[in-house]
Amino acid sequence: MERQLEPYSGSCRDLLRNPIRVTLEDKVYDQFTVAGRGLEEIVRMVQAAGDERIEVPAFGYQVTRLSRRVYQLNVQMLRLLEDESLGRSAPHVSLEADVRPAEYLRLEIGSRGREVRRLQRALHRAGEDVDIDGMFGQKTWEAVRSVQRSRGLNVDGIPGRHTWAELPSGSPMPILRAGSRGDAVVQLQRVLAHQAQGRWQSSPQAATGMFDASTSAAVQAFQNWNGIASDGIVGDQTWAALAGESSLEVAVGLEFLINDEAPLTLDRQRPGDTRPITEGAADH
Repeated sequence: MERQLEPYSGSCRDLLRNPIRVTLEDKVYDQFTVAGRGLEEIVRMVQAAGDERIEVPAFGYQVTRLSRRVYQLNVQMLRLLEDESLGRSAPHVSLEADVRPAEYLRLEIGSRGREVRRLQRALHRAGEDVDIDGMFGQKTWEAVRSVQRSRGLNVDGIPGRHTWAELPSGSPMPILRAGSRGDAVVQLQRVLAHQAQGRWQSSPQAATGMFDASTSAAVQAFQNWNGIASDGIVGDQTWAALAGESSLEVAVGLEFLINDEAPLTLDRQRPGDTRPITEGAADH
């Protein structure tokens, strides 16, 4: 005799915030968005190449991998509904066997955000021509491949643990703007004043350590000279711009790097997890 399910009596919050649903919405579906952006970038690369033969990022495996995750999680949710337990006892559902956190933090073409900026800063400091814009597009992919090729690693354009190990720090320099003060501002003012002649032709009045109006004007002149957005704020793009023979951040001093957390693309094993750490890319 077919079993009849009783009416659901749990709270809507329990149903909507079930860990499987949360994982689907907050992680897996977000990765489909990344894959979509990646596909758009690949199409753009192919169209720009015309008849020229080019290499493009591996892509099909991304959709296959994500589709499998959605299927596995949906099956688990259906089982909970059949057992009438979803939302009632709020059981703990371990997703670790199906979904490893590092797989969702892996950077690849189409990725965006803070960790992409970290990667781009590291690539730029390694001498690669890459924009620090937080968007993993063709230039970032090619820069990763360049590093991998020069270091004898697997050339796939995906930064795994061995690629990160070959890169300098990707930590940010401080963001300096009107009202900022300190040693970094002092050094910035000195560099802007020393390098201005014959270049951006505008200098801070003095190296006071106070980011005043004259410093803001000098920064804007520096930005205009480098062809970047002229807003008077010293952020990633401005730090990466040329100030004479080196980037502004090198001229000012990399000792001012903000020592924040390690790259999230590196898999951090949980206590008691003795399984080998894995990466999506065969980065050896």
